[in-house]
Amino acid sequence: MSENFDKREKMGMKEAFDIFFQKREDFYRKYKDVDLPVPMKPVLQSASIDFAEIEDKLGFEIHPSIKEYLSTYWFQDIEGFFQYQNMNLFGILSEKEIDKTIEIGFCVGADHYLKENKYWVIGASDPEIIMVNNSTGEVTGVILYEESTEHIADSIEELIKNIECEV
Repeated sequence: MSENFDKREKMGMKEAFDIFFQKREDFYRKYKDVDLPVPMKPVLQSASIDFAEIEDKLGFEIHPSIKEYLSTYWFQDIEGFFQYQNMNLFGILSEKEIDKTIEIGFCVGADHYLKENKYWVIGASDPEIIMVNNSTGEVTGVILYEESTEHIADSIEELIKNIECEV
């Protein structure tokens, strides 16, 4: 058996987004006769974002998957179901809001019982806050007041590609 047999190529953020956006488009096409608010079409970002200034301000490097999430598409919130759980990931509508999104996301994740690592808030799934571990890129559901943590996905890409638009 080959040594590389179990090594799987990591899915890219763009590919994960493309899978979700196609599922969302199919959902709205399926229910075209229902009066649903259709989200904006995602727009592929054309220029790379420089994170150096915000990283200097924060005092640490931002995990590559968080940077990739913030710099692949401009899009509205991602809403759907992950493992039958209602999920809402925050959208990124313009470059102007990225610094604020990063700062607020790390601020919310800074003062809680999981202080050994930095966490960035990517969304919510009532009653959990969905956070990305800045050291590992793992996605975690956290209920701060209960001090409970639930592993959701190994990566942002895994989470996004597996969000369904209907149960």
